[in-house]
Amino acid sequence: MKQLTHETAISVLCAHAQDVLSQKPRAVLAIDGMAASGKTTLAQALAQRFSSCTVVHMDDFTVPFDDRYPGYFETTLSNADIPRFKREVLSPLLP
Repeated sequence: MKQLTHETAISVLCAHAQDVLSQKPRAVLAIDGMAASGKTTLAQALAQRFSSCTVVHMDDFTVPFDDRYPGYFETTLSNADIPRFKREVLSPLLP
């Protein structure tokens, strides 16, 4: 598989996002990846191209270390306050 340049990847993603937004009034795009893989850079590029884009970082929903239960690292997303994320981010987006 040919590797895309950073700009080409952003252009392809933006074109797809524009197609989705032409059919729907809004959309949610989740960006996942390893640490230092370019998630924030990609989110910033999308926000620059789409004026109504809001970037939400999951780091803002991290459960404080002292509030985590023993063995939390064995469970997916156990370090994230998912109920607060749903309440503050996802629920307001839903009709």
